[in-house]
Amino acid sequence: MKQWLLLFWLCLPVWAFAQTDTIEVIPLERVVIQEIPNHISRVNHEPLNLPYMVASILQKEFSDLQAQQSLQEALNIIPGVFSQNTTNAAQDLRISIRGFGSRSPFGIRGIKLIVDGIPETTPDGQGQVDNLNLGLIQNVVVTTGPASSLYGNASGGVININTQKTFSKPYVEFASNFGEYGFQQYQGQTGFLIDSTAITIHGNYFLNDGYRNHSGSENQQFNINGLHAFSPSSKLNVLFNYSNSPEANDPGGINLEDWTANPASARQQNIDFNAGEAIQQWKAGVTHVKEFGLIGLRSYGFFAQRHFEGFLPFTTGGVVDLERNYGGLGSSLNWTTTSENWFNQLQVGFDAAIQSDDRSRFQNETGSVGALTFQQEESFNNFALYALNYWSKRNWAITAGIRSDWNRLEAEDQFFDNGDSSGRVDFNSFNPSIGLVYTANNAIRLRSNFSTNFETPTLSELSTNPDNNNGFNSMLKPQTARSIEFGGDFEKNMSNHYLNFNLTAYHIQTENDIVPFEIDQFPGRTFFRNSGQSKRQGIESLLTWATSNFVTAFSYTFSDLTYSDYVLDDEDLSGNRLPGHPQHQGSWLARYNAPKGWQVQAEALAVGERYADDQNQVLVNGHEIVNLSLGYEKAFANWSIKPSLGVRNVLNQSYFDNVRINAFGGRYFEAAPERNLFGGLRFKF
Repeated sequence: MKQWLLLFWLCLPVWAFAQTDTIEVIPLERVVIQEIPNHISRVNHEPLNLPYMVASILQKEFSDLQAQQSLQEALNIIPGVFSQNTTNAAQDLRISIRGFGSRSPFGIRGIKLIVDGIPETTPDGQGQVDNLNLGLIQNVVVTTGPASSLYGNASGGVININTQKTFSKPYVEFASNFGEYGFQQYQGQTGFLIDSTAITIHGNYFLNDGYRNHSGSENQQFNINGLHAFSPSSKLNVLFNYSNSPEANDPGGINLEDWTANPASARQQNIDFNAGEAIQQWKAGVTHVKEFGLIGLRSYGFFAQRHFEGFLPFTTGGVVDLERNYGGLGSSLNWTTTSENWFNQLQVGFDAAIQSDDRSRFQNETGSVGALTFQQEESFNNFALYALNYWSKRNWAITAGIRSDWNRLEAEDQFFDNGDSSGRVDFNSFNPSIGLVYTANNAIRLRSNFSTNFETPTLSELSTNPDNNNGFNSMLKPQTARSIEFGGDFEKNMSNHYLNFNLTAYHIQTENDIVPFEIDQFPGRTFFRNSGQSKRQGIESLLTWATSNFVTAFSYTFSDLTYSDYVLDDEDLSGNRLPGHPQHQGSWLARYNAPKGWQVQAEALAVGERYADDQNQVLVNGHEIVNLSLGYEKAFANWSIKPSLGVRNVLNQSYFDNVRINAFGGRYFEAAPERNLFGGLRFKF
């Protein structure tokens, strides 16, 4: 039935209508760029001189020769970003930016995710990308470093994802990807124009047995996006997506002895308790942009519902049933003033968001749902006011921002066998930022920036009490950070080639770092504590060179992330490195489009050593990964065909796809697949 539903969307007829308004398309020759959509920076001006590191990759240009199994494929080239856990669908992709997000045992924490101008991250700071198909992504823009004065809670970095919704003529596209370990993916996409409206519909079906035992997953996705131009100065975008993942098994972490004996093995307790999850989610949103001369108004609103059922590898509370509703709205007003030699834009706005979690836990009777042990209704309400100002004169530009957030978290205990643990807590915050940019000869740009960040514990983190009581963990506090950044870039854009080099240095001081840990009573379940302080400093570099048929990019990241004040069980861990994040990371990406339709793409990633625990007693070796792919595109009168073939992990490295921080019993390790083949076939009409 699922395949027939997908086929229905694939075979939708295409109507060609007159287009009365031009819909802008991002230049394809700019592969890694600094210029970004206005909603990402929240400052609408040209040229866009931002005082912090921003990198963008036009993922659509590379994804057709990639396996399209993980967002990591789009992030590897961006300095300052480290991601892992691409093959355990039950835990989702884990992303760290300058150490923010490294604590996450599953999903994405401490980093703001935004899709088409609408927050994908929940108000309390949880995020995931399991409802977004990679074949739909047009470009990915990453802001590295704290940005709470722009986006509030959990903005240690910002990942903006823009899906494909602009095109010059109607089309229908079919694609299939396949590979070892039972990997299958079938996609269909169509775009058509009705007067001044562009509509994109996308369907996807994913199936994977997984490299490790007990790691299979299945996912179905549906997306629709409508972009309507009322006039050149007024545009409305409406989106809807649905995701259903009926199976995502969790093989768990294993110790070094079990990994040596069989890297593909799963933890036996995870098999016995049928560890994994099932998820259903839908989301609807709308954005509107209207310009009144030198005044601009931008507004958004969205609502989402997510149902989660998870089986954890232990008995007491080992089944989690979560019904989550969350939504938000916001609006901003831009006022621009200019003269002959200066430019100023002031933006004032508000954001409001609500989140409601109905959380229940049951006994896990070796894979079956047992008696109720926990029931709690949780809420997170946010309201924020912010003001941003951009001023430039000749070669100088100053950006300043302030934002005030009011956050109220409540827990209403519905399980009274151990008393009433209902409670409420307020986590409010004020975040300023200021940045300076100097541009010389329209090619060299120097910048500096001071910014701040705050990160509340998520509702799921607060509700995991080590004493196993209901209510919130009253000992867990928000994490805050102050950041100083210096950088510069050189850009040369000529008729036949494009060159850009970017270099950034930063220093971040944090308070009350939120750290994951496990205890022997509940092995496999993650709890959280505050560590005191950390000091994070590093250097990030990115070099891009592109011609009409060739593009290559190199990036290198040095990260010195250490605890500066952390005492645990009377042991002073100050000076230890933050676990889960390597000191050294480098990547390379290249693609050549031959004149007669052949395409070659190569990717390389080098990851240095990293620790698995706060005590820095378990050192995980580094690794180098090389991926190669080849494609051929043949165009006919009204359609084209494109087969492709690739090899991942060409060097057949034995390494870990995921390292579970502070795991109990030495079960830190999740093995990555060996050398494996993948391929694809694409039709476009």
